Amino acid sequence: MGEVIDSIVHKLTGKGLITAEIPRLIRDVLNIVTDETDYSAVDVNRRLEGLGWEKGILDGYTFELILFLLEQKKVNDIRAYTLH
Repeated sequence: MGEVIDSIVHKLTGKGLITAEIPRLIRDVLNIVTDETDYSAVDVNRRLEGLGWEKGILDGYTFELILFLLEQKKVNDIRAYTLH
């Protein structure tokens, strides 16, 4: 999981984000993909622009890494819930 986070941070800081902005971007992506049943990196980028993020902030690779990260969090939340 650490390698995924490192890759996301590397890609986004390469686009000019500071590390403190990355959690907010990930939360915004989560909110967008939760609101829609069908989405692509292009759709998410369009919505992110509407929220004030730089145009095309996510490339397809970074978008997939964030989706993977969010999916893993859901799986871990489910595991934690079923263990208690």
